[in-house]
Amino acid sequence: MKQRWVRDYCPFAKDQGFDSITGNVYPGEQIFGFTHTQVAASDIITFATETHNKVTYMKNTAYKVQVTKVSSGSVVTVGYAYEQYKNYFRLYAEAGEVYDIIIIGKIGY
Repeated sequence: MKQRWVRDYCPFAKDQGFDSITGNVYPGEQIFGFTHTQVAASDIITFATETHNKVTYMKNTAYKVQVTKVSSGSVVTVGYAYEQYKNYFRLYAEAGEVYDIIIIGKIGY
């Protein structure tokens, strides 16, 4: 078996310069990511909208969400997902800031 980094099979990770991410990917799970500009303290993140319909829903609500703030000159705050549903989740984060979001789970498409 050939050893691989996340960057080798996740275009978002390669584009963003991520060699790897924290967390496990189990058989049947996929990794995808996108960048989101937070509008309010709590935004609804809809997969179809954020991925331009490449992913429209997850097979279950057990997916993992990893949030990294990427705005320059901003105060470090932790964004986190809550109220996870198959086609969206809510993101609690600092309004007006930009976040990279990585999802690990089973995609329903």
